[in-house]
Amino acid sequence: MKHLFTTAAVLFSMTAFAQVGINNTSPKATLDITAKTSGTKPEGLIIPQLAGSDIHNATAAGVYGSAQKGLIIYATSADSSPTSATANITAAGYYYFDGTNWQKVMIGSVANADLTTGVGGIYKGSGSLSGNTTVTQGANTLAFNSTATNGFSVDGTTLSIDGANNRVGIGTATPASRLVLENDNNADDYDDLMINTYSTTATPSILLTQSRGTKATPANLQNGDIMGGFNFRGRANGTSSTMSTINSIYRGNGTTVLSDLNFSTSGTTKMRIDENGNVGIGTNAPQKILHVNANNNSIRFENLPSLSTGSSSTGLVIDANGDIYKNNTVSTEGQILRIGVNGATYTSGSEAGLRFNTDNDSTEMGLAANGASNFINTITGSSLLENVTLAAGLGTTSRTTDRIILQPGVYKIQVRLGGTFASQNNANQINIKCVVNNNEYSFTSFSNPGTALGTYYFDDYINITGSAQSVDFTIYSTNDFSTISRGALGTAQIYRSLILIQRLR
Repeated sequence: MKHLFTTAAVLFSMTAFAQVGINNTSPKATLDITAKTSGTKPEGLIIPQLAGSDIHNATAAGVYGSAQKGLIIYATSADSSPTSATANITAAGYYYFDGTNWQKVMIGSVANADLTTGVGGIYKGSGSLSGNTTVTQGANTLAFNSTATNGFSVDGTTLSIDGANNRVGIGTATPASRLVLENDNNADDYDDLMINTYSTTATPSILLTQSRGTKATPANLQNGDIMGGFNFRGRANGTSSTMSTINSIYRGNGTTVLSDLNFSTSGTTKMRIDENGNVGIGTNAPQKILHVNANNNSIRFENLPSLSTGSSSTGLVIDANGDIYKNNTVSTEGQILRIGVNGATYTSGSEAGLRFNTDNDSTEMGLAANGASNFINTITGSSLLENVTLAAGLGTTSRTTDRIILQPGVYKIQVRLGGTFASQNNANQINIKCVVNNNEYSFTSFSNPGTALGTYYFDDYINITGSAQSVDFTIYSTNDFSTISRGALGTAQIYRSLILIQRLR
């Protein structure tokens, strides 16, 4: 009778308070179990245990339904033949029933197998990080699989991955190409692409590689294949269109490394560098290293440097085909030689060299009345030789003379002699001879029966070809003849007798 009373009292307590205490008289929850020992005996709660196959069979038989939602069980093994309801039972562990499917109770780190099947996932719902977070992958990979057009993004459009079309957008969530960098009315540097390299060996570059076939089995290019290019598009007349391009086209036979480079503006090719290195402007088939088809338009060069006075250069000539060649004609503007003739007396009846050895540099000739040097020599490649002893040549006698060395070209030569005859004689005559390479080149004579000072001029043109040649002069007189070299006017030297040479080409 006593035990019956005690049992009735306990049942009354459970009914009255709807809380059960085991090993305690004041439960704090619906079920409150207090350990009996401090660990000297196993303490805990063992819930029902079933093999994964048993859970499979019971679920298939309808043992578990909506009435068992929230039920917890311990699976001692995985379901070897899972259905959709038991697909998450992949290993031994605790599982709860959500009314339709079994879900794993996640404890500790998430296993890779759970990530693969989606159990627990790596991120559930929206939220905020409480601090800086680092994912240490080690040798493990991290992949995101998406079929959404904006499957992964950073700040909306800062970076957008289009998993549906395999595209990447920077500045846009709807990229229309493999990679799109878009600036929608932002700062100027918002659409800039920069490659910064800090190295003594590495150099920044952009590589465009083209092959036929596939990545696994690439094939050689064929003539005419476009290897890559840059297109410049702009909006005009309400639509965007390509206006300028730079591209390279393969020009080989599949085994040769040959290509060209084409530049187009306003929709047409304006310049082409072909596979031989010929540059064509206005033509797509350049025949020379530089081929310009001006289409009846003029060609302009601006701000070219000027050729210094006295320097030699060659010009250009254009043949009937429009080909340009170097012209051997030398620019000789300002090339002049001006030297004095010695004051001397030339004995009648003998031919002698007309000398200038004491009047052929700036020191010897001094200054003119305008303060400039009397001596001038701007002829490129010319030189003066003094006291040269020569044997007789064609039309010349043996002599000691002074010579002028001139490079190939055309020259105007003038000898101006101021002088007097020793006495009056109707036969007074002087002959001046120009000698080239010790052979007579030209000759002239002058007469003056009196003894007054006279001025006599010799003029001619000489065409020197091949290599440099020497020029000198001889004088012959029928009466003693004295040349007057110069006179003094204060500190200035006023020349009466001169040799003047001007290079014409």
